[in-house]
Parts: sequence; C-alpha cells; structure tokens
Amino acid sequence: MTVLVSIQLLRGLAAILVAYIHAVQLYPGVASGVIIDEYSLLTSVGGSGVDLFFVISGFIVCFVSHHKNRSFSEFLVARFNRVVPIYWFWTSLFAFFMWVGSDLYIKDLLKIVCSYFFIPIMGLDGNRQPILSVGWTLNCEILFYLLFSFGFYMKGFIRNIFSVILPLFLAYVIYLGLYPIIILEFSIGVLIYLLWKQGVVKSLGTFLSLVLLFLGCFMLFVTADISYHTGGIYRLLLWGSGAGLIVLGLLGLEDHLKIRQEKLKLPILLGDSSYTLYLTHWFWGFVTYKIFAHFNFSIDVQVMATFLIMITSGVLFYIHIEKTILSKFYIRLPIGR
Repeated sequence: MTVLVSIQLLRGLAAILVAYIHAVQLYPGVASGVIIDEYSLLTSVGGSGVDLFFVISGFIVCFVSHHKNRSFSEFLVARFNRVVPIYWFWTSLFAFFMWVGSDLYIKDLLKIVCSYFFIPIMGLDGNRQPILSVGWTLNCEILFYLLFSFGFYMKGFIRNIFSVILPLFLAYVIYLGLYPIIILEFSIGVLIYLLWKQGVVKSLGTFLSLVLLFLGCFMLFVTADISYHTGGIYRLLLWGSGAGLIVLGLLGLEDHLKIRQEKLKLPILLGDSSYTLYLTHWFWGFVTYKIFAHFNFSIDVQVMATFLIMITSGVLFYIHIEKTILSKFYIRLPIGR
C-alpha cells in the first residue's frame, strides 16, 4: 500500500509535541527554569499533538480501508493488531511498576481491567483516565474504529438509520463526560480524506498548500492558551481546525515530499515509531524523573534530558520490541480472507 510521507511526518511531529509537554509537566516548579517554562506558549502547544493525532487517524482509517478493500472482520483485526498488543504490553508494565514502586498509587483493580478493554470508567482516583494515562486517547480511538466500521460496512436502510443515531449517540456520551468533545476531530480527518479522494487536495498546488500549513500552525500557536487551558468546544473549533489545516496543507505537498523521501529517513522513522513513542514516553518519563531525583541537575537539564530519553527509547522499542516481538502476537486471518 502507498505510504504517505506527509502523514508519517505529521505523526512524528504529533508524538514529539505530546512528549515535550509531558516532559515539562513531570517536574513541579519547572516554571523557574531558565529555558523551559511550564506556562509558555510552546509548552501549551505541545498539547495540540493529540488533536493532530485525532485528525490524522480520521484520515488514515478511511485511506487504508479504501485502498485495501477490507471486509468488516479484516478491518477490525487490522486495527486490533495495530493498537491493542502494544497497548496491553505497556499498560501491564506501567501498572506493575506503579503497583510495586509508588506509595501514592491508588490500587484500583477494576480500573486496571477496564483499561485493558478501553472502558472509560470513573476510578477510585476520581478520573476516567486508564492506568496508562495517555490511553484516554486510545479509548476515543477504539470508539471511532467501532463507529467507523459499522457505518462504513452497513448498507441501505440500516446505514440510513445509523446515520441518524450516530450524532445522537456521540452527543449523549460527550454529555455524560465519557468521552471529550474533541473526539469529533476524527470527523475532520474523514472530511480531509473525502477531499483527497475527489482530487481536491492534489489540485491545491504548492503555494496554497503552504498557506494552509502556515495558517494551521498559526492557529495552534495563537490560540494555545484558550485551546489547552479552557478546552472543550474552544479546543475542538480552534485546535481541531488548525490541525485540519496542517494535515490538509502537508498532504498538498505530498509529491514534493515523496521526491525527498531519502533525505527524510529520520523524520519518517519518528512517524513509524510514533505510536510506540506515544505509549512509552510517560513510562520512561516516570523512570527518568525517579532517577533525576537523586541528582542536583537544573530543571532545564532534567526536562530536556527526559524529553530526549522519551524520544530515543520510543524509537528503539519500536524497532526492537514492536516490530520483532509484539508482532508475533498479531491475529492472523486465514489465507484467502
């Protein structure tokens, strides 16, 4: 299947943004750092990595489903293989280390079980985040996969009924607080795919693509404070739109990026390893934080070292764990399916 260089670059960027903001947030009092500032615009923009991931996922799920012409079961199995084994691995590892290594950790067995099955229950700690806290985005992702697969593979009258029920269902689960409103950002990615499929993206041209890319980045930075700290509908409208413009703009430059693919091996590798990096960075951040507690390094050094360790370990574990070991646990469909 065709690999889109633009999407790989964006996935890598999104993972780096999330890792950066979490590296900063790991250290209390980081605002006193000379270079790193907990309340800076750059730190807040790191949160937009999640919004980029949601828009990218909406696009790529449509792209993959169309190009591979998969059946309903093949689609779900492919998504399971991509998301679940590595998530279970790191959830198990993180839960074990927190259970035995942290006196502050609230031992909530029900929440651990629900974390494995992407069920956003309210835990004893008073929040709906799973054990591996970044997994809240996976809860959203799994719901999107299920809704997309039902809608995509339904036919005729049943699909029409589903089209009516879907907005009501999403409004209800968002109202209950089970899922954040930014789950709707997946639909922005779906819309971008429809534009891609109709040839609109390819017809943008270099100049307009660059303009869209610039406007998207501008929106992420200028609206960072209100989007990140206020969240909700503001984040959906501002960061969701900004992320959509960035994805649209970079996709419009795909032909230029494809020509330079050999020179972009490292950024593409970051894109390939972005999921592993995303899941593992919090774990390595926690370990690094514990180690640095025994030294007298400046806040700036601790944060930057933690950030670099997050990135490096994510790439290494993608190469040596996900690609070689965890892939052996993938579900294999019978030949001919």
